[in-house]
Amino acid sequence: MKVNHGGINGATIELSKQVGDLAKLIMLKENYYATCVKKPDNLDEKIGDELADILGQVIRIADFYNIDLENAHKKARIGEDECLKSIGV
Repeated sequence: MKVNHGGINGATIELSKQVGDLAKLIMLKENYYATCVKKPDNLDEKIGDELADILGQVIRIADFYNIDLENAHKKARIGEDECLKSIGV
């Protein structure tokens, strides 16, 4: 589905919201909040849902800008991989 210019703004805002939701769930899972905050029973499932939502928004944004995510990911990792190899990781 092609996103229009107004939709790209919405996709970007939604991406930010989903990242915040993911951060909150991870903080719950890792006991960042006080112990009186109740964790949902299906916390891992909710984290998975948020990750899927984030991926969906990233795909929408990439589609809008005609970006091949697989190629972009490979290119972005080249420099990182070289750096890690140089320090023996």
